[in-house]
Amino acid sequence: MMIHFFKKNFIQWVAIAALFTAGSCNNSGEEKKEKDHIEDSVETAAGIAKDDSLLIHEQPTSEWIINSLQKNKIAPDNLQLKEFWAVDSFSKKQFTPEKDFYNKYAPLLKWSADSSYVLDEGTYGAIVTRDKNGNTKVEGGDADTEISLLFPKENSKTQLIYSGPSFHFIDGKWLDSTQLAMLTSFDEKGGGQSDTTLWIIDVKSKFFRKYLWR
Repeated sequence: MMIHFFKKNFIQWVAIAALFTAGSCNNSGEEKKEKDHIEDSVETAAGIAKDDSLLIHEQPTSEWIINSLQKNKIAPDNLQLKEFWAVDSFSKKQFTPEKDFYNKYAPLLKWSADSSYVLDEGTYGAIVTRDKNGNTKVEGGDADTEISLLFPKENSKTQLIYSGPSFHFIDGKWLDSTQLAMLTSFDEKGGGQSDTTLWIIDVKSKFFRKYLWR
């Protein structure tokens, strides 16, 4: 099963644009225009990566990544910007939670600082049980995973990721009141080799970035 999301694959776009420039431009004016367009996009990507590096390498965030991935450190070249895109609006649907939803699934819910947003790390198909001491435990009960962004003040939600057994959600963290970070792994080719990805999402501006761990 595939991961579903809106995206702009920067690397693929540049490759296609470069091929188009080489094979389709018939005069120097068109070639220069295409070249400038590609260079602008490369500069844009470099600017995004530079700005995000300030977030990634701040101590609370870098420690979170190191602990979540069980690494010793983060080198500057460990994370490569793979994709970035923006959407005009979230595709929201009505979400009216059961009365004790937020308490029942508390271990899987992460609230933004101002409580405007909640990262739902997988309540879809989850099973709530109690141990012998009466403590609540949330266990995965479905092979598929849905990661969602909840809007509790609106009683609505939007799906960020939906995938099958080859996908693994590692952890999520709010970097500030609107910037959300997620660590995931996904065996896209089905060969037993999973790629680890850092997502950074500005939920206010609806701007997505994906970094591949190398």
